[in-house]
Amino acid sequence: MSRIRIVGFGAPGCGDDEAGLLAAERLRAILPQNVEIRCETDGGANLYDWARDVDVLILIDAARSTEEFALGQFLHLRYPQDRLRLAQTPPFHTHQWGLDSALALAETMHWLPQEVHLFLLAGDNFKPGTPLSPKLFQSIPQLTQSVQKIVSRIGLAGR
Repeated sequence: MSRIRIVGFGAPGCGDDEAGLLAAERLRAILPQNVEIRCETDGGANLYDWARDVDVLILIDAARSTEEFALGQFLHLRYPQDRLRLAQTPPFHTHQWGLDSALALAETMHWLPQEVHLFLLAGDNFKPGTPLSPKLFQSIPQLTQSVQKIVSRIGLAGR
């Protein structure tokens, strides 16, 4: 069976930047216990830790909304296949490292797992002390369903 790790990124209490953490907690409640789920508040700084010893890595984080990437939408990207699209997505992170930089380093160091999936949630409110946007909160169940499908496919393929 494939080893799967999901990492939700964010900053608690910082508006839409908390979305990755909330999605990870929701997934923790609905996925099998053999799927490792982490909540990360330091961005890509701990890459060496969360990219190791897994076959599949699924990352969830907030990104700044744009006209093409409206509040509440989410993108599902693969790395390195969608590297250019990731570079074109306006990042937002309160972390020291963005996911694009962290993944590029992982690739250089040969740390990338067999599969890397990124889910980016479009947000527009990242101020400390503010709540998650309702529209973004409403998109989390759809995102978690997409992650569940990936985990199911991998689980079936790994048998």
